[in-house]
Amino acid sequence: MKYHNIFILNNTLKTLFIVLAIYLSIVLIILLLLYLVPHLNKDSAASLKIEHENTVDFINDNSNTFILINFCGAPRVGKTTCMSGVANVLADSMQNKILNVIEDVPIIYYDVDFNRIDPLIEEAYETLEPPSITTKRLCKEVEQFKLDYDDGLSIVKGATLVRQYVDAYEAQLRNNYVYAFRSDFVRESDGTRAMPFDRKMLALKDRHEKKDYCIKRYSVIVLDEKNNYGGERSTDSKKVASEDNGTTLFMATIGHTGHETIFMLSASQEFTRDVKEHRALATAICFVRSVEEVSVHNVKRSILYAKLNRLIKKRNKRLRDLEFDLKKLDPLKRRIFEVKQKLKHLRAENYVRYNLDLYHFERDIGKDVNQCSNAQNLLFTFKIRQVFGCISRYSFDFLQDVLEEEATSSEVEKCFKNMFSDDEIIKSFLEREKAEEKESKKKAKTASKKKADKGKDGDQNG
Repeated sequence: MKYHNIFILNNTLKTLFIVLAIYLSIVLIILLLLYLVPHLNKDSAASLKIEHENTVDFINDNSNTFILINFCGAPRVGKTTCMSGVANVLADSMQNKILNVIEDVPIIYYDVDFNRIDPLIEEAYETLEPPSITTKRLCKEVEQFKLDYDDGLSIVKGATLVRQYVDAYEAQLRNNYVYAFRSDFVRESDGTRAMPFDRKMLALKDRHEKKDYCIKRYSVIVLDEKNNYGGERSTDSKKVASEDNGTTLFMATIGHTGHETIFMLSASQEFTRDVKEHRALATAICFVRSVEEVSVHNVKRSILYAKLNRLIKKRNKRLRDLEFDLKKLDPLKRRIFEVKQKLKHLRAENYVRYNLDLYHFERDIGKDVNQCSNAQNLLFTFKIRQVFGCISRYSFDFLQDVLEEEATSSEVEKCFKNMFSDDEIIKSFLEREKAEEKESKKKAKTASKKKADKGKDGDQNG
């Protein structure tokens, strides 16, 4: 009997162990699926995050390519927003470079107390003293800064290292790394609005004469619709070459003057509309082919939209029954607002993916990258806030305000009174068509006459 009980107990324990093992296996499989499925799904939050990190790595690893780059493509294809994404990545990268310089230089000069140096730089920054003057002053006051430094690869002047530290420290104090037309750019990571920019700031010779050059190192210049405001077009090449205000010189030396810490990003529908001299200096041309917004919360979004639709139907019913006033306080309005806010915050976690071709020569634009000597087809993925939430897609909306404000009511009234009637428009169209036909016949007659005269001359020569 005793052995029989032990046998039953053993069988029971075995059964429990088997059931427990099966249960744990099922749990592990479910957990594994929960982990793997998002990673295998191309448009999951995890895979999009990896795409975004790869984009950031590519831009940082090839930052020299983006020193002087133009974004072009068809209208509304995403040139401006793609440029915004790159500008955000470069600005964040600059912050990291600045921190590295501020950390590395004091280690090289381990026998110098930089707690005494930093206040001197802060004072110079507040009084707008040029960094070069600050550097010279520090090198005079600190003996160690007069010595060269051997980094194993080259001999670096002490003044060069000090200047790097001064530039980095002042950039950190400035805490703003972007210039944009009308300051129409807000950095995604900290909400800083861009410094104001004007094309005149690039004219080095004019700035030299007026002594008001103000572009700092560690900065990204963002130019949307480059040819539309004070910008030169391809037809102005001779004029640009003859006037030579120094803009071409700035673009030619941007890598030198900025020590590869100044970047100029511009967007235009056609790269060829830019001045030939400027086109030749571009480090790359980014031809944007398509753009798509990718949602990472499809299930949550569907649930919220269903809830929102129910609330809207309820509101519409109450509107029909005259029980609801859009302008008065009502709990239903708050519930609709809260659902819409949740949808907006969900969208703020989306990503935007760009399909683009990166060219290095103007002659290759629009071609298949496989037929070009040095071109790549790339997918750039940015957080939606980096592209749609940072830059105005309507840089020239102020034109509407200016034109409306300067228009007087009397002149507007005259304009409406003087507008063509339908009959006048038809008459004008027919007259223009008749004139074009007459001009076409005249050209054909002239061409025929020239051909006949040429035939006579040939007969006489024969």
